[in-house]
This record gives sequence, C-alpha cells and structure tokens, in this order.
Amino acid sequence: MTSNDTLLDEFSTIRPTTATDLFQWWKSKWLQYNIVVGLVGVLALIMTIITLSTVNYDLIHGGISLVLTIAVLYGIACNVCYFMGWFIDVLFLFFFKKPMYPVIRYFFYASGIMISVMPSIVVLGITYSLLAK
Repeated sequence: MTSNDTLLDEFSTIRPTTATDLFQWWKSKWLQYNIVVGLVGVLALIMTIITLSTVNYDLIHGGISLVLTIAVLYGIACNVCYFMGWFIDVLFLFFFKKPMYPVIRYFFYASGIMISVMPSIVVLGITYSLLAK
C-alpha cells in the first residue's frame, strides 16, 4: 500500500461527525505537523546561533537564552494555532450541521503547516544572507 492509497482510503471513509471524531482526526496529524514545523524550526535555530556567533554577539550572557525562549514560545504558539484547525472544524459542524469535506480539512491542515514554517523560513533566509556576506 502506498501513501497515496492511504490518503485515498481516508478520503473515501466515513467523515467525522462529532467534535470528538474531529479532535481524533486532528490529533492523528499532530505528530506529522510537529515533525515538519520542528525540523524547520531547529534548522532556523541552529542557523541563528551560528550567525550570532559569527557577528560576535554575546551568546553566553543572555543571547542564547533569548533565542531559546523565543523558539519555545514559537513552538507553543504553533501548537495552539494547530488546534485552532480543530476548533474551526467544530464550528463548521455546529453551524452547517454537517462535517467539512475531507479535501477542505486537508487544505486547512496543509495551509497551517505552510503558515507555521513561514517565520522559520524567513529567519533561514535572513541568517543565510548575513552569513553569505
């Protein structure tokens, strides 16, 4: 079975009809989301530390703790926003009395990943341009 078969099977199965079912769907995708966002974020964090060390920024006295604090807060904010997908899904179910189509749910999921990695990609671009000088 390929990954496309799995995706097609999920599209063809019965759609979640309760808030609990929707929560389970979003929860089942949560690890994938965290892996993608986390890997990009860790790469951005490493590049930021390398860049700051090359410009003689004092990483020992406050610099590294500031960078790590921002990274942790960003990770928490990403996960809060991720579960807003579930909240939107439940609101859709509540107001329209039927579940979202799976394609729309996947669109929200993929869009959420892209939006969540965008700040890290911007940081990567900035740090790369500073290191390239």
